[in-house]
Amino acid sequence: MKKIYLLFALSCCFFFANAQRGLINGALNNAANAAARGVGNAISKKAESIAEKQMEVFLNRKLSAYEKHLTEENKKYQEAMGAWQDSLIAMTNVPFEDEYIFNTIINTEIVMTDEKGEKETIPCTYYLNSNTEYFGYGANESITVIDYKNNVMVCFSASDTNKVYFAYKYIATDYTTATENTQKISGSKTICGYTCSGYTISNMNFNGNCWASNSSDFNGKYTNLYVPKSSYGYPLLMEGTITGENNSKVKYTSEAKSVKKNAAFKIAKADYKNMFE
Repeated sequence: MKKIYLLFALSCCFFFANAQRGLINGALNNAANAAARGVGNAISKKAESIAEKQMEVFLNRKLSAYEKHLTEENKKYQEAMGAWQDSLIAMTNVPFEDEYIFNTIINTEIVMTDEKGEKETIPCTYYLNSNTEYFGYGANESITVIDYKNNVMVCFSASDTNKVYFAYKYIATDYTTATENTQKISGSKTICGYTCSGYTISNMNFNGNCWASNSSDFNGKYTNLYVPKSSYGYPLLMEGTITGENNSKVKYTSEAKSVKKNAAFKIAKADYKNMFE
């Protein structure tokens, strides 16, 4: 019997020893796993710290470059604003005539069609007067006077509710284009009651036909500078093609729809307010 108890006791000892060893091994494994996790977390945090520092350096560089760009752009903006303010100040003190009188008014319709077939129609009115050093043109509720005597351009608002003007200095330029080829067309056309002679015109910008009148109703600076009267007179109809940027082609028609002579149309400076005062 004692032998049986002894064997049972030894068995229990082995059982508890094995169990204890299992617990110890489990604890060691848990400790090892925890240590591994701790090392992993430490490495991860270190990597994150390094990445954050690298990102911070990168962002600081980007921010510095962006701030430099903003500084440069702000400088350009301030320079532009300064130039604009200077031009506004200049516009408040530009001298020009107290009034402009026009005897002939030509209502014209300009039609332009691009290569895609898109069409734009622009109503335009020209204001002429014989023996004067100015002419005018009107579009989009405004009338712009080209004043050769004072070397100034004056834009008058044509709106009755907001009668203002602004003026600025400019150098008068002769825009007459030397034609590569101008030939008279046989026959004539009557446009707005005026007999017009026809010409083919070919130059670097325009190729087409022009029908012009030599009537004294169209005398003035416009015909002297822009369309030499000695050449073919004032164009009441122009049809052809304009060559634009990138060699683009635009079909162009400019046709007078009505002519009013002895109009005595007047623009008085006193009727308008300086836009910048």
